[in-house]
Amino acid sequence: MLSDDELHLTESKPMNMTSSTLSNRRTAQEKLFYHKAVAGLWMLAGILLVNLSYAGTKNNGSLVTGDSTSLAGVASIQLNSNGKCINSMLTVSGITADVLKIEWKKDGKLMATRDMPSPISTVAGGNIGEDASHLKYPLGICTDVDNNIYIADQYNHRVQKWVPGALEGITVAGGMGQGNAADQLNYPYSVVVDQAGNLYIADAGNHRIQKWVPGATKGITVAGGNGKGSRANQLSFPYGLALDKDNTMYISDYYNHRIQKWVEGANEGITVAGGNGAGDEDDQLQYPNGVFVDKDNNIYIADSRNDRIQCWVPGAKKGITVAGGNGRGNKYNQLYYPTTIYVSEKKVLYIADRCNHRIVKWEMGAAYGSAIAGKGDREDRFVYPYAVCFDNQGDMYVSDEQNNRVRKYKTAKSQAMAYDFSAAEPGNYAADILFRDSSAVTTDVVLIASVPVLGAILGMDTVCVASSTTLLNNTLNGVWSSDNATVATINEQGLVNARTAGNTRVSYTIANEQGCFASVAMLLTVSENIIAPVISGSDTLTENAKSILISSMPNGRWTSSDESVVKINQYGEITALSPGNGTVIYEVNNAKGCSATTQKGIIVKAKVKYTEEGYTIRLGESRRPMVMPVPAPAPLQNKTVAQNMAKPTQEFKVVVLGNPVTALFSLRIQGNEKEPVLLRVADMAGRVIELQRVTAANNTVQFGNGYARGTYVAELVQGQQRQVLQLVKL
Repeated sequence: MLSDDELHLTESKPMNMTSSTLSNRRTAQEKLFYHKAVAGLWMLAGILLVNLSYAGTKNNGSLVTGDSTSLAGVASIQLNSNGKCINSMLTVSGITADVLKIEWKKDGKLMATRDMPSPISTVAGGNIGEDASHLKYPLGICTDVDNNIYIADQYNHRVQKWVPGALEGITVAGGMGQGNAADQLNYPYSVVVDQAGNLYIADAGNHRIQKWVPGATKGITVAGGNGKGSRANQLSFPYGLALDKDNTMYISDYYNHRIQKWVEGANEGITVAGGNGAGDEDDQLQYPNGVFVDKDNNIYIADSRNDRIQCWVPGAKKGITVAGGNGRGNKYNQLYYPTTIYVSEKKVLYIADRCNHRIVKWEMGAAYGSAIAGKGDREDRFVYPYAVCFDNQGDMYVSDEQNNRVRKYKTAKSQAMAYDFSAAEPGNYAADILFRDSSAVTTDVVLIASVPVLGAILGMDTVCVASSTTLLNNTLNGVWSSDNATVATINEQGLVNARTAGNTRVSYTIANEQGCFASVAMLLTVSENIIAPVISGSDTLTENAKSILISSMPNGRWTSSDESVVKINQYGEITALSPGNGTVIYEVNNAKGCSATTQKGIIVKAKVKYTEEGYTIRLGESRRPMVMPVPAPAPLQNKTVAQNMAKPTQEFKVVVLGNPVTALFSLRIQGNEKEPVLLRVADMAGRVIELQRVTAANNTVQFGNGYARGTYVAELVQGQQRQVLQLVKL
C-alpha cells in the first residue's frame, strides 16, 4: 500500500464555488487561508527546504505574495546533500500534475527549460471494440507488483492484462464468449490479483467468484456458483471483491445488500456487513459496489445507493460513515453513486464518484473531500468512471467506463522527480514554474558557491607493514582520513603508520568559508615485510687480509659503514684496510618494495711489526738463494715470497734454499743438534695450518703443499730462540 506522500495529485476547487466568485470576495491571502480551512481543497505543495521560501504567484502579470504552503501548483527547490556548491543538483519538489514547464535561471539568465509531459494518458483501450487493442465498458481494475494492469472487460466477458507501454492487452481469463462454463465469464465486474499472480474475478452474471491461476485456461469457482440467491452459499450479482493478507475474500453482494466474508475452500460465506435489507440505517447497505480491506481488516464499502462510504471494523454490527452521507449531489461533502474505493496507509480515501464523473480524495475524519481527477477540462474528463487503483510508483489508474478506456494519472513522485538541474557554475539560481492554467511561480534565489581546488596527493602509495611514510598536499588546512584503520592510520600531519597487509583509501578533504568542500583520494597498499637474511663468514681479519661473506638470500646489496676500515664488493668479498671496527650491511628488497637488512660487525687487527734486520728470498725465479734486505712489510707483486722477520744467531739459523718446486717453501735449519725445532705455520686469521718437529743438524724441510693464495706466518722455535717468517703465496 502506498503512503499519502506518494499520492499527490492536483485537487480542484469546490464545484459550487467559481474562481470569479472567490476573486470578488477575497484577496489572494484570504483565498489561501480559506482553502486551507475547507479541508485542503487545494493541493498543498509542501515547505521549501534549505532556507528557501515560496516567492509568490503571478496573476495577470503582477506578483501576489504568498507563503511556503501555497495554492495548487506551487513548487519548492531543494539542494542535494552537497550543500550550496557547484555541481550540486537543484531539484524541484512538491510539483503538482498541473505544471507545464520549469525554467532554470542563473543571475537572471535563462539556463535551461524543462517541459513537463502531460500527467494524464490513456494506457489501455480508447475505443469500443472486441479485439486486443479495444475494451467494451471496462469496470474493475487492479495492478500487480510489476505494474501490469488487469481489467474486467465487462461486455467482452474477459479479463485483459495490459503490460506497461503495450498497445494491446492479453486475455488471461474468459474471452470464450458469454457463458457459465469454467472457461467463460458473464459480465465480470471486479478483478483482484494476489502475490502469487492468481486472479480472483467477480463473475457477476454467473453469481460466483472465479479463481484463475497464472497460465490457466479455465477458472475454479471459490465462492457462490450455486445460482442466484440469498442463502449463505449463494450470491446475487457480486460486484465488488477484495482480499485480505490471508487471501480471505470479501464480496460485495449487490442485490443482497450485504458483504460476505468467504474463506477459500469454504462452502459458505459469513455476512460481516449489512444483510439487514436495503436501507440507509447504520446496520444496512443499499446496493453496495466496491469493497476495500485495510491491514487492520477494517472493511470500507462503497454504499452506492446511499451515496456514502461506510467503514465496518471487525466484529461490528453497524457501520460508520467516513465519506459522503449528506444526500446525493456534487458538493464536496457529497457523493453520487460511488462505486469503488482505495484506502492509503494513512487512511486517506480515494473514491470513484461515478455519477459526478470524478475521483475524490477524502481525509479520514474530514467533512469535505476534494476532486483530484475528472475536473472537466479537455484532458481530465470521465464519463462514468467505475474503479480507481494505484501502482507501486504512486500513479493512479481510473477505469473510464463509457469512454472504453483506462486512464493513468502521474503523481508528483513519478512525474517531477526527474526534473532537476546541475549547477555547474557559481551564481544565483532560481526556477520559474509555469502552470497549464497560465499562472506561474518563481522560487527564491539560491546562492551556489565555488568549491576549493585540490591537487593530487603526493607521496608513496605502497608501504610495508610496521613502516611509516608521510603524504603531502599542496593545499593547507585539510583533513586526512583512512577508510580502513586496521590496515593503516594517518594523523593530521599526513604521517601514515602501516599496520597490517591490505589496501586502504586515504583521503584529503578541505572546505571553504561557504561550506563547500573538495576531496582527493589515493589507494594505499600495505605489503608484507620479508625475513631478514643471515650472514655467515669470518668477523675478524688482519690488516690487508681478504675474505668472503655469504648471505642466506640472493640478489641483495652489500655496503660498508666505514670503507676506511673494511671494504666490500657486490659479491661479498671483503678487504681489511686498516685496524678498527667496521660494519658490513646486506639489504634485500621484494617486488612490492619492502626491504630487510642484516648487519655484521668486522674487527680488523693490525699486523705484527718487526724491526730487526731480515732476509728475503724469492722462490720460483731462481735455483739459487738470493739474499736481500726486506725493504717494506708489503709483499712483492706476482711473487712467492718467504721473508725472514727475525735476526739469525750462530746457535740457531734458518737458511732459505732455492726451491726447485715453486709451489713449496724450502728451509734448512742449523742449530743445536740435540734439541728439535718446532715449525708452526698459521694464516692471517691465526688458525694453525702446519705443525711439525724437525732436527736442527743441517736438516731441510719443505712445506706449503695445498696452501691457498694468501699471506701466512711461519714460526720456528728451538729452546729460547725463535725465528719468524712471513710467507706470501700468489
